[in-house]
Amino acid sequence: MIRALVALMLLTALTAEECTLGELGGVVNKPGAITVYNTSADQVAVIAILADDVKSYPTLGPNGSASVTTNVGGKYEVRVVMTPENAAAYRAELKSLRALVEKAVDGTADPAEKARLFVDLAGIQAAIRGLETQNAAGCSGKIKLSTEEAATVVASLAWLTTSGSGFWDVSCGSN
Repeated sequence: MIRALVALMLLTALTAEECTLGELGGVVNKPGAITVYNTSADQVAVIAILADDVKSYPTLGPNGSASVTTNVGGKYEVRVVMTPENAAAYRAELKSLRALVEKAVDGTADPAEKARLFVDLAGIQAAIRGLETQNAAGCSGKIKLSTEEAATVVASLAWLTTSGSGFWDVSCGSN
C-alpha cells in the first residue's frame, strides 16, 4: 500500500507541470457575507440567519449587528424568531431550565425534576427546527459567489409601532 502511494506521488511529481497557487485562484470563489443590523433604538431581536452552509441564531440588541460567512452561496434567509413581547417569558424559561440543570449536576434534583429536564432538553432540537420554519418577519434571496468579488447581503430590522402594538419590518439587499 505504501509502495503504491509513493509510486503515485513520484508519477505525479514527474508528470506535473509547474503551477502556482495564484493560478488556482480562478477556481476558488470568494466567500459571501450576510450582515444583519437592528436599527431599533430600544428593542432586542432574536434572529435566524440561514444559508446552505451556515445557521446562526444571534440576539441583536438595540442598534446591534451580526454577521455570518457563507462559502457555498445559494439561498439565504434572515428571519426574526422572537419578538420583544415573548422575550421576557423565554428568558424566564431558560433560567428555570438552567436551575434544573444545576440541580441535576449537583445531585439534588428529584425524579419529577429529572423527568422535566429530560423532556425540556429533548425538545430543544424541535424548537430550533420550529424557529427555522415558523411564519415570521423576514426576507430571503440568493447569494451568488464569484471569483472576482466577495458577495454581500445586508439586512436591516426595524421595530415599527402602530396603535400601541408593534411588529418587525425586515429588508434585504445584496451586491
